[in-house]
Formats: sequence, structure tokens, C-alpha cells
Amino acid sequence: MDECNLDIIKELKEHNPDILALVEISKNSFMEKHDEICHFTKELGLKHRVVAEKYGKRYKRIPVMNKQCNAILSKNKISGVKREEFHEGVKRVVIEGDINVGKKIRLMLVHLALGKRDGRRQIDELKNFVGKIESPLILMSDFNTFKGDSKLKDLLKETDLEMSKRGNTFPSYYPDKGFDYVLTRGIKVKDYKVLKLNYSDYLPVMVDFSVR
Repeated sequence: MDECNLDIIKELKEHNPDILALVEISKNSFMEKHDEICHFTKELGLKHRVVAEKYGKRYKRIPVMNKQCNAILSKNKISGVKREEFHEGVKRVVIEGDINVGKKIRLMLVHLALGKRDGRRQIDELKNFVGKIESPLILMSDFNTFKGDSKLKDLLKETDLEMSKRGNTFPSYYPDKGFDYVLTRGIKVKDYKVLKLNYSDYLPVMVDFSVR
């Protein structure tokens, strides 16, 4: 395991997360030579996980791309798991799962397309996914939302999702753009922070929450 990942895990242990959402993480890549997801799972005590190749079935046979994953790790059991895909864009996978924290909540993780056209079409599909979920919801995503791009505003306007706070996460050495958000429904956000952990090109977001 490389020194950078060891530093990340050391920092995360101090925050003791119950849920960890990971975007663009390697799974048995020949470049990394180890399964990063397994290390995070073991070292942080997050024994339940949902993993999916971020580029979906279309690129399943392409080396490197088929080892890049998104994942949700949790201390609580994850049930009702779904791995779906958008119809447009290169980054297509949608991960869903339920955890019980006294009340069932739905977790969703996506990484939206960089291009405006594909990103907007993905938002339209995302509205449908969200609309089918009745339980409290936490949607975690790199929305790739640039200045003047209203797709995030449209999602909030046309669903009952809320954004309690926002912060700049990119680039990590001098963050002046906000791409990464945690949107909620039926959730009370008690604290929201952009962590100054400069181990990637993006800064991580931490949310402390309770169920309403």
C-alpha cells in the first residue's frame, strides 16, 4: 500500500466515519498493484460495501478503465443494493443501497459527465431515480458543475432534495470550484465540512447527520 493511501487512512481514522463514499478508486489495477477498496474497508472497520466499475458495462473489457470504481463503504449492513447506469456519458454507474440507523435511509452515489450535454441528460435520468425513492435519501456526487451550468439547480428545483451548504473542492491545492456535493431529503445535516486533506486533486466533503 502506498504512502499516500496510508496518510489518507490515518486522517480518516481521526474522523471515524460510519459511511465512506469513494469516487475513482482502483480495484486490483496493474498500476496500483493492490485493491485500494479492501484496504479502506479493513483499516477503517467499514466491513459492508457496494462497488461498481464507474464506466459501466460498455468499457468492461478495457484495461485500466474496468478497474476504476466507485464505492460506498459502511459500518452498517447495506441492503437493497442496485447498480444502474445512465444511458448517456462515459461515467455511467449509479450505486444505491439502504442502511438502517434506527430508520432506513437510502444512499446514492454518482459521478456525472464532464460535458454539459451528457451531464444534463444524466440529471434528467437522476431526477427519475430520485423520484422513485420514498425513504430519507443521501445523494453523494461529483456533479462536475462549472460556472454557468444550471444542472444542479435544476435537480434541486425539480426534486425535494436539499443542499444545506456548499464548498469549493477543486483543485485541492487551491480550491476555487465546487464540484462535490452531498444532497439530502428527510435528513438533518448537523455539520458540513470540506476537509483540508490534500492527497488527491479534489478535497473530500464530510457530513454529520441525523434522520428527521
